[in-house]
Amino acid sequence: MILQYVAFPSVKFERRASSDEVSTKDGLGRKEMVDIFEWLRKKKRVKRIVKVIVNDFDKPAHSDKAIIKSLKGFHVEELQWLKTDLDPQTILDVSQDIRKLRLRWSGSNTALRAWSDPYGLRKLPQLDTIQLELVGDEALESYEDTRNNILKFEARINHPHDAAIDENVLPEGNIPETRKITVKVPAMDTFGRSITRTAVMGIDTNHTHIENHKWLETMDSFGDEMIPLWEEAQRRAGKDKCIELFAQPVVVALIDDGVDVLEPSLQGKLIDGKTLSYDELRGGEPTEQREHAFWESSGGHGTVMANMIFRVCPMAKLYVIRMETHVDGENRSRISARSAAEAINAAVDRGVNIISMSWTISQNENSKDSGIQEAINRASESQILMFASSSDGGHYSDDSWPIALKREAFFRIGAAKADGKPFEWAGPVSLLDYTFPGVDVIKANDNLPQRLDSRYHEKLAGMGTETGSSVATALAAGTAAMVLTCARIAAIESSASTGGVDEKVLREMQKRNNMMAAFDRLGIKLGDNKFIEVWQTLDTRKWSDFRDMRPARKLEMVAAKIVPLLAPSAFGT
Repeated sequence: MILQYVAFPSVKFERRASSDEVSTKDGLGRKEMVDIFEWLRKKKRVKRIVKVIVNDFDKPAHSDKAIIKSLKGFHVEELQWLKTDLDPQTILDVSQDIRKLRLRWSGSNTALRAWSDPYGLRKLPQLDTIQLELVGDEALESYEDTRNNILKFEARINHPHDAAIDENVLPEGNIPETRKITVKVPAMDTFGRSITRTAVMGIDTNHTHIENHKWLETMDSFGDEMIPLWEEAQRRAGKDKCIELFAQPVVVALIDDGVDVLEPSLQGKLIDGKTLSYDELRGGEPTEQREHAFWESSGGHGTVMANMIFRVCPMAKLYVIRMETHVDGENRSRISARSAAEAINAAVDRGVNIISMSWTISQNENSKDSGIQEAINRASESQILMFASSSDGGHYSDDSWPIALKREAFFRIGAAKADGKPFEWAGPVSLLDYTFPGVDVIKANDNLPQRLDSRYHEKLAGMGTETGSSVATALAAGTAAMVLTCARIAAIESSASTGGVDEKVLREMQKRNNMMAAFDRLGIKLGDNKFIEVWQTLDTRKWSDFRDMRPARKLEMVAAKIVPLLAPSAFGT
């Protein structure tokens, strides 16, 4: 049997064994993939796997021995075993048929030199492409040194022999001297600078200064303050089984083009995902022969949206759903209504609290039987808060899906500028529920919250003005997640008091009208712009002595501040 591809997220088995069965004689490296590939080899009789994708970025990673044992004999042509700085000898031992390699790179020049050594990857006779994936969030080398190291690596990997080594001791093998190995360098390095081909040649595009949003500064600071308080609240709840439910993180379903989980800022924040994106057969019908993994973003859009959600609410968890898209006659990406319906149903089945949908669908005859109306009805009946974008076309059409299918179930979000004024292309403000920052959102790198990876900013910049309401929608969904998280903190803090936040109140906050009431109370809406001045309520610098308080006292103050935001109807009054 031949498989076109196999792709695995980070997989961990729970092994039940007595203490005398547990041994470290083989090292601490993981071995889960050995069992999986052994099952393919023996039970399914697979002989060849064209493409292998394994996300091996959790610690500990698989040992080199486990990787070799997993793949030995499968005749792999494209290898993406994403273990940082993977040993070239391990790659050589896996398969001599490898044509394409994707390597997870820490930024270390030692790894580059090992890969380009005459006894390294050059011994793969079929190799034609190497893609480096820079993931280190603590790069030790300067930008200039990193750039030069990549250039030297590309030169070495394509040199017929190393002048420092006698040709008589070069490795044996029929390696054509004229062979060209294409090196695809990272789209971004950890400094936020592009090191694509133009940057490697000396063009630095990282000098654009964009005005900081007061809104973003407030939420960045508030998010940083809430992280340790949420951890303290969870610790308290863990001691009382009656309130353990309150300590569960808020789950946001992001329906988009996937999310790149290799970004350091997203590590540990994704609970699961689902893909509805496949290669197409002739005629536009999808085939399950090749899934597009939810943990990869086809255009980077979903990755930016994920970062925006976590920017506002770093304590939330994300359920990623990758939709099916297709290119129309005008070479524009279009969303399948059927896929959108399946995505919403998947979010309902997962039991999420919020759905973020930074896209719109135009109605056509093929969309009528897609099931999207029924899916939206299910989500509404399940009291899931749904956030969707306005179409940044300079006008708003009431027949744009998904909002038009059940207007009263959605938060319709438009983009605002740094000064709170609506983005010109967001459409009539009267048809929006709220505007959130969506224009010039990028901040100078030295002002970024340390918990965020700076790389997503340039991705955002490359999306152009069409991302205005997309960004605003993600920030709105993140704000709702923060309100729900603070309500859970208040529930944990006030669990012993009468009339405090309880399970019933938390359920009521899942209703659209109650969340809208909370948004309204967050800050005075700026005139007719429907822009929420969050600094009115969430600027902790205005909270008396807050930053000098002990965690227990801070929790009390957060509870005292958040309860007035919750709608009276949530308390049954």
